[in-house]
Amino acid sequence: MDAFDAKESLLDIFQKMGFKLYKEEQDNMFFQVNDTTSFYVTSNDLREYSEFSKIKNTFFSKKTIPSICSPSYREHILERIDRRPFFSFMNFNSRRSNFIFGDEEDENTYVEIGRPSKSFHFYYISDKSYQKFFSRRIARKLIMSQGLVSYDDLIGRLHEGYYSAKVFNIGATSVEDALRRSDQIMSDILFQLSCLKDIPLSPATIAPWGERQKSASMFKYDKVAKGTNFDLPKATFNQDVVKYYLLGLSSNDPTLQFLAFYQVLEYYFDLISNQKLFKQISQRIKDPKFIPDDQNLDILVKDILTHKRVTKELEKLTLVLNEYVDADDLVSFIKEYEDFHKTKHYFKKREVFGEEVNVSPNPNEATYGVARTIKAIRNALVHSSDKFEGKYEDGCRHIPFSETTEIVRAEIPLIKFLAQKVIIGTSKPINYSMRNK
Repeated sequence: MDAFDAKESLLDIFQKMGFKLYKEEQDNMFFQVNDTTSFYVTSNDLREYSEFSKIKNTFFSKKTIPSICSPSYREHILERIDRRPFFSFMNFNSRRSNFIFGDEEDENTYVEIGRPSKSFHFYYISDKSYQKFFSRRIARKLIMSQGLVSYDDLIGRLHEGYYSAKVFNIGATSVEDALRRSDQIMSDILFQLSCLKDIPLSPATIAPWGERQKSASMFKYDKVAKGTNFDLPKATFNQDVVKYYLLGLSSNDPTLQFLAFYQVLEYYFDLISNQKLFKQISQRIKDPKFIPDDQNLDILVKDILTHKRVTKELEKLTLVLNEYVDADDLVSFIKEYEDFHKTKHYFKKREVFGEEVNVSPNPNEATYGVARTIKAIRNALVHSSDKFEGKYEDGCRHIPFSETTEIVRAEIPLIKFLAQKVIIGTSKPINYSMRNK
């Protein structure tokens, strides 16, 4: 692509995005953003676009992952893993503040962390999803601006709040080799950055401009209440358990969310399990034939020892769900969840982190299937031992901030629903009028 073709290409792209060309001066093009703001593309911009277009075919990218890679260069969008508004990024927000790992002056590999590059922008500028992202974001960023901005400044504003890792001089023989090498390099660099600067970043798994499918977080089983005036609670809730629930609600990470909601259920494991034992012992003692001799007392001891040995976590989880979650409500929730996503998610056989699970739409059988599903996910989140290497080698082991995070994210609505039901089910009636006397 020569300079003329580059000019025609960018002109076509910007006009499709709704930016009107209102003036040309030599090789410079001027585009209108709104009534008060415009931007210009220079001959130098066209030259850079032309030069990148000549090597674009040497780069590889996956459709949904914001990353480009050639045998010598890799750039990957990073995402912040922290909800703190500015934390260590206060100085990093400056366009001049880049982190450099290694020596830029020699021919060895080095890494730069900062704003996404102009080359990265050029790679995606012809992508329709990126164009929508570009036009919406620029229109929003420049709504209060006035005057003329350069193309470089426009790209800077487009990428404001986004960061990328750029790996230079990879020296690989193929793109596949470069991806493998740069994956390890980025992992090492991001760990080092977290230690040195307390900045937690991770390679993004979904492009900010990607076509979004319905997210699990968009699903709402109960409608959000309107207004600001509400009745006092009709019951009092366990304060400790509520704190686990609030932790899950406030977290932005699916792993932490799931484990926090799971702890609501786990809180009552021994209580419900022991109640079963107490009922069993009580029935033996109430039997008119029961005599407290050595033989019968030995039977009671065996009941207790067997209970401690046999009662496993899956059984305890099932007991808690049976006790506090109505099976019809559970099936209704799952049906509504699947209708929302227009796909079978629970009512089918599937593999979750190496475990085959299936939830029956029959209320009499649904609870056990849900318990097995929840337990399989919990095990994957808690256990990372390399003794599972063979079992989890095909991507079934959960690695935070990887593709498996989306598996966990899809399960959050269910575990949240169960946690709510358990908190409500374990509540105690309260009478405010009596309390005030």
